Amino acid sequence: DKLHEYKWPADGDGQYYYLTSQIAHFLGIESLQEKHPKIEFHVLQEDEKSFLLENGFLDSAQKDQEIWSICSEDATQLVLDHYPDKYQDFIQISHKREKYKLLKKSEEEKVRPQESRKIPNSMRRALKNAVDFNSQLALQRKEERQSYFDMQTQIIHVPCNRSAKLPQHLTQPSMYPVSLLPGQYQEHYKRYLPSELRQLPLGTALDRVLERMTMNFPQRAETDSSEQDGRLEPPAKKKTPAFKPPFRPDALCGICLMGSESNKKGLPEEMIHCSHCENSGHPSCLDMNQHLVKVIETYPWQCMECKTCTLCRDPFDE
Repeated sequence: DKLHEYKWPADGDGQYYYLTSQIAHFLGIESLQEKHPKIEFHVLQEDEKSFLLENGFLDSAQKDQEIWSICSEDATQLVLDHYPDKYQDFIQISHKREKYKLLKKSEEEKVRPQESRKIPNSMRRALKNAVDFNSQLALQRKEERQSYFDMQTQIIHVPCNRSAKLPQHLTQPSMYPVSLLPGQYQEHYKRYLPSELRQLPLGTALDRVLERMTMNFPQRAETDSSEQDGRLEPPAKKKTPAFKPPFRPDALCGICLMGSESNKKGLPEEMIHCSHCENSGHPSCLDMNQHLVKVIETYPWQCMECKTCTLCRDPFDE
């Protein structure tokens, strides 16, 4: 009962303290400062002593003595770390003190007159206005503002329970909706209309085949028809002769120095020839594939020494 906790400063953001003499008496030691010198203690001032004297925490004989106090958090941690057998009793005393404060506060509220607990008229009007606004807003959201447009996602949100929904088994995708590879199994198929089915397949079509429409033009003189045919028929395009690559049976590859009968791998291979000089080479020695060789044979190919720019026609300065 002599373990009291007080707040100082009493008004404002104060801290809670215990008197060191009460903590030492509770723990059964002579001096808390000598036993635990590393803990931060607080020296009571005159106004603080007067406050404790008025509340019955101090005796009049202790007012002229030097009194120390310790923060409540430090006191709780001290008991927990160094005196674990006293910790449960310390916590029970703290709980009893809090319970006593709540009971005392409730008794004071019962004694307080009824007029002091009435809500002022201004606050009552403010509460009524807030209730009316909330009810009006809820009614508008239910009847008028059923959907809204999200500016960030560009999506119109609507209530989910306003429209009918299909059963879940009708909207659930199947195991094989579409094929990802040619010939893969899929459950998707094309639906044909009855009019389309009457024309397919061609071998057993029910509808007769549509006849191709022909237009009959009046016959004119032979001269007019010949002139018209001459005007309608486009002039025949001149066929450009296909390019023939040069044939050099005695040419040698500029890389492996061997003919067409053997390349660097010892296999026979036809060589490609430059259209401007005598350079030749095996496609395998030049790191060319068969597709590139087929393209080279369609135009006058040039080697690296003879290759010219398509704009300035200059073979120098690669």
